[in-house]
Amino acid sequence: MKDRDIWLANQENLSRLSEDFNFHAGQVREDKDLVEGSLQRIQKELDQSKVTFTETLQLTRATVDEQTRRLDEHDTKLQLQQDASFFGSTKESCYELIQFKYN
Repeated sequence: MKDRDIWLANQENLSRLSEDFNFHAGQVREDKDLVEGSLQRIQKELDQSKVTFTETLQLTRATVDEQTRRLDEHDTKLQLQQDASFFGSTKESCYELIQFKYN
């Protein structure tokens, strides 16, 4: 009778341990799913941020390029105006300007 009681107690303990294990394994699976979902959401947000940053950077580069082009044009016009005022605006003085600049 004693062996049977031990066997029944072991079966009961095994049953409880199995339930506990299944409960904790279920919690681990749920936690894993939550973490994976969070990581996927974070990755998606990072990807969207990267796209937004890249688009903003490209627009900024285009704006800077345009402003640089305009400044270069303005500098060229100013230089031509300074040269014209220094040499005068007659044909002879334009010839002198060309000679001065390229010789």
